Amino acid sequence: MKVLYEEVCFLISFKHETPGQEKKKGYRETSCQIHKLLGKDKELISDGLATCGLSDQFQKEVGRKKSLTRALSKYKKDFRLVVWNAYFNRIPKS
Repeated sequence: MKVLYEEVCFLISFKHETPGQEKKKGYRETSCQIHKLLGKDKELISDGLATCGLSDQFQKEVGRKKSLTRALSKYKKDFRLVVWNAYFNRIPKS
């Protein structure tokens, strides 16, 4: 997902994984990374992680929201507002 804020483009991506040795136990996590796009290069400026416990039901949408919240926690409200508006107005993959 790309977001334009103050004439700077940011790329926000999510990854859903079952880490290493935990695959047998059903443990899952969702990570969010925010990159600042600099021409053809990109710079990681923030990340967030949401983990799903053994007794929890894994849901991608819940993991995306929690990890994005954590990745945005150190930024000003106006930047967070732009990102959340872009997130909720995206066309989700079916």
